[in-house]
Amino acid sequence: MAVITRWTTHYLSMQRLLRLSKALRSVVEWESEALIAAAGTKDEAPKKAKSIISIIKDNQFWEDLAR
Repeated sequence: MAVITRWTTHYLSMQRLLRLSKALRSVVEWESEALIAAAGTKDEAPKKAKSIISIIKDNQFWEDLAR
């Protein structure tokens, strides 16, 4: 049963991410600098925020996720 639960969790997570794609894209488009600033001041934090923002902006990511 553990395998079924794990795959169901992944599936539901992807479905939710797809449902939120418009909102995520919008907030990244309008507030990317604020999101980077909110990540924190540690050296890695702004880099990680920029990495996540670039993934959200990537249309291929969303197409692959939907597939």
